[in-house]
This record gives sequence, C-alpha cells and structure tokens, in this order.
Amino acid sequence: MLKNGVFFEKKNNVISFDFSDNYAQYPEGNVLRVEIKDIDYGFLFKLKTLNFKPETTYLSLFLDPDIGNPLTNFASYDSAGKILYVSSSGGPYFGVLTFKNDVLCGAFKNEEYAYPYGGVPDSLQYLFMSGKLKEKFDIFPSDYSIYISRKIFPPDSLLFVIFAGENYDTLLEKRKKILERINIKQETNFKGISKVWPNPFIDPYQKELKIEVMGEGRIIFYDVTGRKAYEVTGLKKGLNVIKLKNFRNSGIYFLKFENKKRIYKLIYLNLR
Repeated sequence: MLKNGVFFEKKNNVISFDFSDNYAQYPEGNVLRVEIKDIDYGFLFKLKTLNFKPETTYLSLFLDPDIGNPLTNFASYDSAGKILYVSSSGGPYFGVLTFKNDVLCGAFKNEEYAYPYGGVPDSLQYLFMSGKLKEKFDIFPSDYSIYISRKIFPPDSLLFVIFAGENYDTLLEKRKKILERINIKQETNFKGISKVWPNPFIDPYQKELKIEVMGEGRIIFYDVTGRKAYEVTGLKKGLNVIKLKNFRNSGIYFLKFENKKRIYKLIYLNLR
C-alpha cells in the first residue's frame, strides 16, 4: 500500500515501511526499515538497517509528545526501569521503554534547540544521536522533545515500546506486562536502591514512599547532620511500600541500603 509516498505493508498484526536516503545530498542506497506491532499495552517498534554499509551507524527516534499544554511538560528517565517519559504534573504520562544498556536517552527544550528552525538542526541531531551532546533531564515545566539512540553494527536493530498511562504507577504496571508479553529480559546492573518514587518535587508527598530494591535488606534514613531518623527492616527484593509515620521535618535525607554491601542514595522529602 502506498501512502504519502511511503510503502506500508501489514502482515500478522505488524505494520512495516521503509525509508531510503534518496533525498540526501550524496545518496548511498541506504534503507531503514521500521516495523510496528500492537502488543495491547503499547506499540513495539523495531528499527533496522537494510543495505547499509558495514560501518558505525546510529539509529535514533525523536519525539515531541505534547502532554496537555506543550509548555508545561517535564521530561525524565528512570534508569532502573529504562523508561523515558514526558508528563505534565499529575499526568497523563507518555513513555518509551528501552531494553539495552547501551541505548542513549535524552531530552531537550524545543524553544532552545528546535525553534525557529522548525526542527532540530542536522548538526545537533548528530550530536544527540552519538551521545556527544546529552542534555540533563529537568523537572521544571518546558516544551520538551525526547530521543533515544543506539550505536549499532548492521544487521543489529533498535528495539523499544511506546506506551502511555494516567500516572507513573500505570507505566510501571504496563512495563511488567510488556516484558511478559514480548518475553524480553532487561539487562540490569543496578544494585541496592534502584528507584524511589513518587518524585517528591512533582507530586504531593503523602508520607508514603515506594522503593524498589535489588535484594533483601534494610534501609536507614539519616538527616543532613548524620543522625539516624528512621529505619525500615525486612525489605524484600522488588517493590516495597513504606509508610513514614514519624517524620516531622521536610528536608534532605540520606538513604542507606544495607545488604551485603552498603549503598547510599540522596533524596528530598517534602512533608508539607
């Protein structure tokens, strides 16, 4: 099927189409194939090269998911869950789930990089894709675009899932179902505390934390003076919901996870 000058093919619930470099100043016959599969909880994308020369290649995707008002979005990356996401405060959430440790994820402010060009300049695109320019993620509202990129050696591919949810908890629930559906085990090298949420800078703090740990152990909270403020024992591997009943002061706390190793994490608790 031909649509807008691009050939689409649908087979076994998979839509595929090809892009060539015929438009380039010096075309070399390179072709990029995109395959999209509906997996109920999101859309599984596979980007792979066809007829590419055997050289270093960066496959990338740039997205501008405007959630509500385009100027009130924030962008971030959950390195433990490998979820790149954009949201307005309180949701909804737009997410990209990646699967490899060597996938680069980043965000940039459109008003700083894309406008008034009407798109990201080619020179900046290359710097983003190759990881030579990597913007830090920002919790402050702005008009964000996000990207993922991976250096591949043909015939390797870039694999990811685009999905959405009412809040970040929904994304985490879908992430588990997505991994089960496509039977992919994520690479992980995280030890100790891999995730603490909700993000206290964004969401109202309800004296409840969800902490994901990579093993059994305990967590000790210390204030900035080094005094012990709270302790949670009997943590199980995976997600733990911790209700903080005796905290009185907002501020910065150090979390020490004790298992066979001692691993520290810095957080800010807003107890208003």
